Amino acid sequence: MSRKKIKIKIIFSDEEIYPTASTIEKAQVHQSFRNGDPPAIKVWTDSEVFNGTNGKTSHLSWIKLRLLNNGTQSFSHKLSNGSNYVASFNNFIEFSTLSFTFSEDGISVKGSMVITLSILQEMLDDVTKSGLLYFDQFGFIAKNNTDLLEFSKYGHQWEKEREEEDLYSKGNSVDFISGRPKIEII
Repeated sequence: MSRKKIKIKIIFSDEEIYPTASTIEKAQVHQSFRNGDPPAIKVWTDSEVFNGTNGKTSHLSWIKLRLLNNGTQSFSHKLSNGSNYVASFNNFIEFSTLSFTFSEDGISVKGSMVITLSILQEMLDDVTKSGLLYFDQFGFIAKNNTDLLEFSKYGHQWEKEREEEDLYSKGNSVDFISGRPKIEII
């Protein structure tokens, strides 16, 4: 199966993201993360990772996008529905306008970023032409720690997320997809 690299622009308009249940369980690390500077966005060199330089600051480690049927779309490949696409910092291209601000319960995200993803050729049309690719999560690494902290639209409210996802995938509601950043295939 061959792969094709594509560029994707994600445009955030002050969306709020919240800590997932697994992040809340890491109470001490999560609190330290929230009490520090907003996370940096950087493409770390191999040397910086090897020497632990990346651990000296809280930073964005990855972004996850997802493709999900809205109840009316037919995908050409059987693996497309529910597929996840994770771009680590190595795949960040442009992020100079992206900023994070800690809010009362989560993180407010503004600006845009461009990432590259490697997509199976057979799934390429589903990803690029369906319009159903959406932002799912950010993964952060806290300063002086290796624990992964995940933030998403629903955060720790996984029951509400599952309920709204089910309604969306049956074509009965758009609540699941609303309030998310805009995705553009470049």
